[in-house]
Amino acid sequence: THAAALTWAVLCGVNLLVLYHELKGKAETDHAARARARLAKRMGPLAFALGLSLSLGMAVLTLTGKPIDWIAYPGTALFTVLSMVWFEKAWIHAGQEESNA
Repeated sequence: THAAALTWAVLCGVNLLVLYHELKGKAETDHAARARARLAKRMGPLAFALGLSLSLGMAVLTLTGKPIDWIAYPGTALFTVLSMVWFEKAWIHAGQEESNA
């Protein structure tokens, strides 16, 4: 379980870095920059960052061997997945709205 928790923590950290790059990285075109700015103003990225942070916290608690109630694991997974769906929806809409602007 230690290897699984460590993998879980590392993947959460990598996802947070990718999310940061998606929001703050350099856009290749003006249209992409406007879509990225629109995305950054929405709640989707914040929700996803919170979901990943919660998941990372659970992974760290698991690594430390702290006793955790079993319901926390599926609850954290559900919240993280729902936050990812919210982010992806915001991502798609930000890009689609740009072509209409």
